[in-house]
Amino acid sequence: MSPGRGCQRRTTPLLFYVLHCDTLARWQSAPSSGKALRISVRRGMVMSSRKSKSSSANGQSKANCLWERMAEQNRKRLTWWLWLVTWLALLAGLWDRDFFVVVVIFSACHSLLIMALLRFNLAAFPVQVRIAYFFWVAIGTFVPYMTILMYITIIGLATNLFLSYCPLARMLYLLPWNRQEPFSFDLIRRVMLTPPVPGKFTPR
Repeated sequence: MSPGRGCQRRTTPLLFYVLHCDTLARWQSAPSSGKALRISVRRGMVMSSRKSKSSSANGQSKANCLWERMAEQNRKRLTWWLWLVTWLALLAGLWDRDFFVVVVIFSACHSLLIMALLRFNLAAFPVQVRIAYFFWVAIGTFVPYMTILMYITIIGLATNLFLSYCPLARMLYLLPWNRQEPFSFDLIRRVMLTPPVPGKFTPR
């Protein structure tokens, strides 16, 4: 073997090693802001993709629920008759307290029906109203000295049926997760005194 070839073989691995170290040093000495920018851009793209998928899934779930597929007139007719049966049972309870138990049972079935139509979405406002009403009549029926709640709901349900004014729904609107503005006495006044409006309630 000639000395020139042996020297060339020893020099080639050394040259690759030097080039590798130089490339590694340049990468490590690159500005960290550039890396952070690339990482933040990738994270932003991932988060945006997740949000778009989540919003599309929520929109599809809402559109697929039976409550949303029902015509508005049919929804109003169904809820009006359910509330009317409840009110008639309340009136019967003025003569016989056993009918108040019927009101509790019927209100539980009413709540389960609306929850099923809304795919058991507890955050939906119609579901909140039914659950709150069920607890209201249950307390008025089974808790001693709380029968006055049943008399209050007789009046409140009558205003809902015949004047489209629901005191319970307006009180629930004041809860933090339902209202769209800070809590104040002016908000209470507007929520309670705003005339009934068709569609979703919004205080004026």
